[in-house]
Amino acid sequence: MAKEKRATPQTPPEFKEYEKGLQALFKKHHAAALEAFEKFIAAHAEHPEAIERARVYRNIAKRALESKPLHASSPAEQLLHGVLLANQGEHQSATAQLQKAVKADSESDLGHFLLASVAAENGDASTAIEHLRRAIQLNPVNQVYANNLEEFDSLRDQSEFQGLLADQGGERGAKK
Repeated sequence: MAKEKRATPQTPPEFKEYEKGLQALFKKHHAAALEAFEKFIAAHAEHPEAIERARVYRNIAKRALESKPLHASSPAEQLLHGVLLANQGEHQSATAQLQKAVKADSESDLGHFLLASVAAENGDASTAIEHLRRAIQLNPVNQVYANNLEEFDSLRDQSEFQGLLADQGGERGAKK
């Protein structure tokens, strides 16, 4: 028995603006979404349920446009913001924030340690080792942290990384 092909439902012409708004909203193009939902609401009073949904989506787009981006001014705030971004998987933005913090306070062992961590997660071994070396110079306890954090697992086989942790007593989880 042959399978029947299901027809893809076509969006009625009057719902094109609504669909356009949804697509823009999901792509985080909030201004375009807001405009599309406004047009739909203004033109289609005959669809009260759809208008109600469009208002909800319009309000989401409005709130997104009105929200102010976080502006971290002090090195401590920049470090915190960098950690937040890294935890969200936004490593490029996290790196930029952490670099600002380290530029403002080059003696921040935490800043160097966090830069090393993000670089290691991104597979940038040389940058990770460079910042980890500086973090350990500034505060030797960073050896312990680096030895026990999984963010550095990608570096464990590298001799430079092992050298940085040599005084710490071997690899994480080593059997005695």
